[in-house]
Amino acid sequence: DRWTTSCLLADLNSDGLPDLYDVNYLQGPGVFERFSVVDGMARSMPPASFEPAPDDFYLNLGDGRFKEMTEPAGLRVAGGNGLGIVASDIGGAGRLDLFVANDEDANFYFVNRTPVAGARPRFQEGAVLAGLGYDGDGKANACMGVAAGDADGDGKIDLFVTNFSEEANVLYLQEDHEAFVDASGRAGLAGPSFAMLGFGTQFIDGELDGLSDLVVANGHVHEFSSPGVSYAMRPQYFRNVGGGRFEERPARSLGTYFEREYFGRSLVRLDWNRDGCEDFAVSSLETPAALVTNQTERSGHFLAVQLRGVQSSRDAIGAVVTVKTGDRLLKQWLNAGDGYQASNQRQLVFGLGASTRVDKLHIAWPSGVAQEFSDLAADQELIFVENSSRVSVVPR
Repeated sequence: DRWTTSCLLADLNSDGLPDLYDVNYLQGPGVFERFSVVDGMARSMPPASFEPAPDDFYLNLGDGRFKEMTEPAGLRVAGGNGLGIVASDIGGAGRLDLFVANDEDANFYFVNRTPVAGARPRFQEGAVLAGLGYDGDGKANACMGVAAGDADGDGKIDLFVTNFSEEANVLYLQEDHEAFVDASGRAGLAGPSFAMLGFGTQFIDGELDGLSDLVVANGHVHEFSSPGVSYAMRPQYFRNVGGGRFEERPARSLGTYFEREYFGRSLVRLDWNRDGCEDFAVSSLETPAALVTNQTERSGHFLAVQLRGVQSSRDAIGAVVTVKTGDRLLKQWLNAGDGYQASNQRQLVFGLGASTRVDKLHIAWPSGVAQEFSDLAADQELIFVENSSRVSVVPR
């Protein structure tokens, strides 16, 4: 009688072993059977009709077994109705923190307080204090998907959360260390999203200009008979125009996929044809999944980075990569869980604009190891192995 919605694998105590976090939604009798009838139409029950289900954390013991450690790790808290999750070095302390997007309840932000690598994981919930619990009006939204990236180019990670219809999506901009503000209005993201119901979302540098755009999969959960409210919905693409501001691109300028309506859900980022331009895949209800190829005319060059952990977990989730090209610093985080019930390709694609070389590339590995590489040619896929000075070029 418990409904699990999302999960992720990530090394949460820096022992080199990926642990498991389950995001749970509701619990109690009838979770999978009860429904309501409105105007003769069957609809799902609102979350408030059930008891929130607490999340679960399982520590990897290294021998093929996992041990449930939710409460000892400080991850058993009241409330919830969780849907989306992301694990990333949000606070910049070199450890994986967790952000959980909750439905009609305050979000969770679990700050990683594990004292040393390999110790028992310890987290402290601090969403309200950090400005991540509610929107700018102090309201708990019906939150769905999460994208994590640098929206304004200041080198700090920001969070973009999709919400229910008649609730604007929220861009939580990190203005100071672990101090976030709802910047949706000034970013140009609130108005265009108000009538939509967003699910999967990702930051994507569609033009390789070094600015992270946003793509959102939309689709309602009810068939409404009231005018002006659609069940199937168009996806949206928001172009980053700099300074943390975005402009919605017209559907006709983006291709036929954006001109149609879907019941969009999961959205993942990948470069399936290895041309350096990130593509995305979307799952939808009642229609086949879509693989959407980026055919945008390039504004710049790229560098694709793959990481292989040795002391860190092999997938290197939690690593932070900084690229310097000319007078620009570009920063990306290797995350787990973002997008809504999805997992991205484990590759970071940097849009370099007109630059044909990278002056310096710095990797902060989850283990605490730091490495720096210099004078790298653009338009390559590179593999970096922790503690190795060798850079492997993936043949194209």
